[in-house]
Amino acid sequence: MKYRGLSDSIILTVAESYRCVIWTLDVCFQNMKGIKYFPKG
Repeated sequence: MKYRGLSDSIILTVAESYRCVIWTLDVCFQNMKGIKYFPKG
């Protein structure tokens, strides 16, 4: 698993507390619950 920094941890915590879905191109969020990951391309 890739390292996630403080800002990534805050984003995940806030999104989870509000039951939001995160849409991202950031590979460090790939295969995580509540994350919609789309590879760059």
